[in-house]
Amino acid sequence: MSLKEKLPVLFVDDEQNLLDGMKRQLRKQYKVFTAPGGHEGLAILEKEGPFPVVVSDMKMPIMNGAEFLKKARHMAPDTTRLLLTGQADFNETIEAVNEGNIYRFLHKPCPLPLLIQNLEDGIRQYNLIQDQRVLLEETLRGSIKTLTDVLALANPTAFGRAARAKKLVAGMIAHLEIEESWHIEVATMLSQISAVALPPELAEKVYKGSELTQQDKHVLEKLPHITESLLGNIPRIEPVRDILRFQHTHFDGTNSPVRNVSESNIPIGARLLKLVLDFDHLVSQLGREDLALNSLEKRSGWYDPALISSFQEVCYALGNMMEIRDVKAHAVQIGMIFSEDLRGSNGQLLIARGQEVNDSIQARVQHWSNMGMINDELVMLLPSEKSDETEQHALAAFMAA
Repeated sequence: MSLKEKLPVLFVDDEQNLLDGMKRQLRKQYKVFTAPGGHEGLAILEKEGPFPVVVSDMKMPIMNGAEFLKKARHMAPDTTRLLLTGQADFNETIEAVNEGNIYRFLHKPCPLPLLIQNLEDGIRQYNLIQDQRVLLEETLRGSIKTLTDVLALANPTAFGRAARAKKLVAGMIAHLEIEESWHIEVATMLSQISAVALPPELAEKVYKGSELTQQDKHVLEKLPHITESLLGNIPRIEPVRDILRFQHTHFDGTNSPVRNVSESNIPIGARLLKLVLDFDHLVSQLGREDLALNSLEKRSGWYDPALISSFQEVCYALGNMMEIRDVKAHAVQIGMIFSEDLRGSNGQLLIARGQEVNDSIQARVQHWSNMGMINDELVMLLPSEKSDETEQHALAAFMAA
């Protein structure tokens, strides 16, 4: 963001003459917004933001500068906050600095050149925070994509399970109206990452629900430690790691890695993940979603009862929104979802059910078909033409997951 742009700044002060003066003196450099009090300032922040800089007077009726900037910090944490104070109460100024995480405070009256210098410094600080966030997000996104790409190549079975779980979790997030959900979605995609260490034959046994030997169980017990090791060096994903740490915990606290953690103390993401992954495992074993749902209900103490009810509704809605069709391999389109596992003529799993077709998968399917490595007719999931407007809206969110 260039400093030459006419950027928005917000001034909050109960002195209207001062606000009018700010507009006159700064209108050539900035897009100036003003508010006569804290409540009005918060409303402008919400409606007109983001603002690189907000400047507030300290001594105001109803809501003083300390209170306003504290609330502004929660509403717009990246915005640089400056405090103008014309009174001598040092304790109140210190409170404002601590509570509102003030970048700088200036004495009133503040000379115009000094004010402009601090506004420019505040804009630079805002841009620095934005640049750091973009860098972190790109690094995080790249790290997660690399891990999931490795999982897709090393263990298509586990990757398919994570992809199916992500669709169901997305449906639950929308149904429950969970606003902060990125960590739940990331945790879902990484929930199977430790499977890169599984021998293919063991991964197949787990997928099919076959009987496991003691050696098999011993290998599976190590998976949480492998997950922790793989994710330990990725920054800022503590909420993701917390979900994965508790993903096998029953609602009554059984299997918790930490003593006395149960019910609502278990992260909501972990409760969701436990429910969705167990459901997927039961569907693989029993072959039918209705039987899997019945089995979930019979497991007393395993799942959050409120989530069970919502999950049934989500499964029913998603079932109505999708329909199964036989599709020729050459007609497979991006966005379709595999309803059944795609296996090669030698029985090798190529693509697990639930995986969505992208450019790469579409090209591979057509190549395998041309080489005679797969059946020419595939069973795919497509959006149903019968779904109503409400379901179509939910389907858009489901398909975007």
